[in-house]
Amino acid sequence: MQNSAPYVENYVNPWCNFGFEFESLKKISNYCFRQRMNSFEDMHTFVLKLYNSGIVAEKSVIEHLETLTSQEKLLKELLSVMGLNRKVLPWDRESLAKWRSWNFSDEMLYEAAKLSAGKSNPTAYMNGVLSAWKAENVYTKDKIEQQTSTVNKSANNTSSRELQSVIERHYSDLRNLAEQRAETALANATSDKVYGGIKKKLNQLSIELAFAELSDRKKASEIVKNISELEILGDKRLSELCIDKADFTPKYACEICKDTGYDSFGKPCVCMKKFIDSLK
Repeated sequence: MQNSAPYVENYVNPWCNFGFEFESLKKISNYCFRQRMNSFEDMHTFVLKLYNSGIVAEKSVIEHLETLTSQEKLLKELLSVMGLNRKVLPWDRESLAKWRSWNFSDEMLYEAAKLSAGKSNPTAYMNGVLSAWKAENVYTKDKIEQQTSTVNKSANNTSSRELQSVIERHYSDLRNLAEQRAETALANATSDKVYGGIKKKLNQLSIELAFAELSDRKKASEIVKNISELEILGDKRLSELCIDKADFTPKYACEICKDTGYDSFGKPCVCMKKFIDSLK
């Protein structure tokens, strides 16, 4: 950069005011670079997450980054075992957090990944395998047995493998369709010069608000007012374009499982049971 002063003023100084030390910020920037968060705005979003989680002291920052790095390594290995050659996605990280909350060890995750290799949607299949193990209290390798999952027991004339493939494809298609529609709606809206400008300004003000709330309440109040006014203008422009703002959020066919097939407890969703019945 030719002039670092604006970056110091708008980013580095606030980070230091949050309580982060320079060595911590170096480690954070290195992590962000490896994760392709290659802008000050991306790093600021990450720093805010750490700050809001109370991760500020250098020791806690180092421990957290080591944990994240370890998780990324594990996910890459699991994807490789499943036969997937792609980068780690947010969905993968959310899945790992869920599997951890179910108390599965790394060893069990590898076993589930092996069983998922070659499936049409390996990650969804792996989620199903772990869900079945959780329901039957199978948490060690020696207890893994040939099982028939709950959903497969509901099938009459369709083989378990074929049924699982149909289910995985069904939910993958539903989820992708909902998310693609939301992405397309947002892209169409921001392609409009007027609304695109408003959206860009709103993003900028959101960052400024985070800084102002820390040091200048009066300015923060003014920014909140500006944001409110811009949102009104944005909604008005969307109305002129005949675009519904709600379309920016994926509209899943099932709000219970968000088109994954499994509820928050890891059990087959009621919509999955209905889908299986429809196949009979």
